[in-house]
This record gives sequence, C-alpha cells and structure tokens, in this order.
Amino acid sequence: MRHEKDLQELETKVNIARRRVRDQEEMILAYKQGAKPIKSPIALLENVLTQYLNELHAYEAALNKARAAQQEATLKKMIKAAQKAALKEVRAAQKNPLYGGRAKAREKEAKARAAQEATEAKPEANRNNRYMPKKVQREVWRRDQGRCRSCGSNELLEYDHIIPVAKGGSNTDRNVQLLCETCNRKKGANI
Repeated sequence: MRHEKDLQELETKVNIARRRVRDQEEMILAYKQGAKPIKSPIALLENVLTQYLNELHAYEAALNKARAAQQEATLKKMIKAAQKAALKEVRAAQKNPLYGGRAKAREKEAKARAAQEATEAKPEANRNNRYMPKKVQREVWRRDQGRCRSCGSNELLEYDHIIPVAKGGSNTDRNVQLLCETCNRKKGANI
C-alpha cells in the first residue's frame, strides 16, 4: 500500500517535470523564431530547461528505483507464500499414512493391539471356534495379494490357520494365510 502511494507521487512529479520541460522547450523555440516576445533572455530559459531536465531525470530514476523495490517486495511475498504452501504440503504428507511418520505409529499400535488380543485370547475358547472375522480375511487377502503363499496360484484359495485352531492357534491375521486347495491338503497331511 505504501509503495503504491510512493509510486503515484513519483509518477505525478515526473509528469509535472515533463510538462515544465515541454513548456520551456516551446518558449525557447518561440523566442528563437521571434513569434513570441519573452522578457527573459534565452540563456536564462536554457538554464531553467536544464534544471527541469535534471529534476525530471532524478524523478524518473527515483520512480524506477521505487518500481524495482515494489517488484522485489512482491517477489518476497510470493516466495513467502510458496514457502508456506510447501510447508503445508509437507505437513499434510507427514500425516498421510503412506508417508511413514504416522504410519509407523499406527503400525506399532496395530502390533500392540494384536499382541494384546493374542495374550487375551484363551486357547481353550478358540479350539472349537473356527469363525474368522471379515476384517482378518481382508487383511490376509491384501497381505498375500490374492495368491497361494506356497505355489502362487490364484485359484481355489482357502484361508489356512498356520497353527491349527485345534492346537491353540488363533483367528488373527498373523496366524492365517492363503493357500490353494491342493497346498492346504498337503499341509494338513503333514501336520
């Protein structure tokens, strides 16, 4: 705001100085042609013209300097705004689960919850309970990428307990894997 006011004042002074120079040039030309009687001698008029020209150049230089300062201030504001935007993006990225900052904390929380669930779950209660929550099924499917963990097949897949429920295994994603029907039967025969 202040810069704009300064620029307007300087532009006004430049315009006034230009008008004075033009008027003096016209007076000198009219005196030389003898069309207009002038009381002051031509040397005095030329001195006044030189003075006005010097004043005009000083005002124009000040105006250019003020414009440069205004451009610099504008650039600084733009840089500051860009820095704020970048900082905001970095902070948003840090909150993004894919970034790692909060994802690591969430991963630790999930591991702690899984450990707590495993310690709280009683093997006797789970022996005959083969119910597997949908949440566990989704997590195992995502983790195993919809393929058999033994052969990599994506046909006739089954959820398999790594440690069988009958032997104290739980229904958590850490104890469940995807196996195709053939691999699951082979594993069952080996246990």
